[in-house]
Amino acid sequence: MKGTSQFKMRLDPNNLGVMLRRKFDYLYPNQRANVWVRPDKSDAAWNYVGQWYTAGSNTCVYSYPRSEGELGKTQHTVITGNRRWREEEFLIPRHLTEGVKRLAIKIQHVPDNRELFPGRPFEAESAWSESRYWAYCYKMPEVKLTQRH
Repeated sequence: MKGTSQFKMRLDPNNLGVMLRRKFDYLYPNQRANVWVRPDKSDAAWNYVGQWYTAGSNTCVYSYPRSEGELGKTQHTVITGNRRWREEEFLIPRHLTEGVKRLAIKIQHVPDNRELFPGRPFEAESAWSESRYWAYCYKMPEVKLTQRH
């Protein structure tokens, strides 16, 4: 995705903050997006939460000159792994989620055209990948006090 996506998540209104988990394709390098939230069905302004950044991709570079060790001439061996699915989390603070039953979330891709190493671009262009999202609410456990005799 190279634009903006919006979706809604159901929350426990007694939450103390939310952890948003994303399943994504790690083929796309250096995934970066700005995250905003607001209560669902609200005309309130979007609240900027922060920037979600996932460094790297399933393509990486190894440089291990065996004959001369760390001081040897640089060798660039590019390897692309076959493990593309990954999950990562983003925290949304309590003051933006407490008392909210449904949260509207807006995610906007921010291009990042960093190279794998100087002169070598990544195999794929920068994009924001999203397959699924989960919302986990932080809550305090209920504590039942018993009287001592």
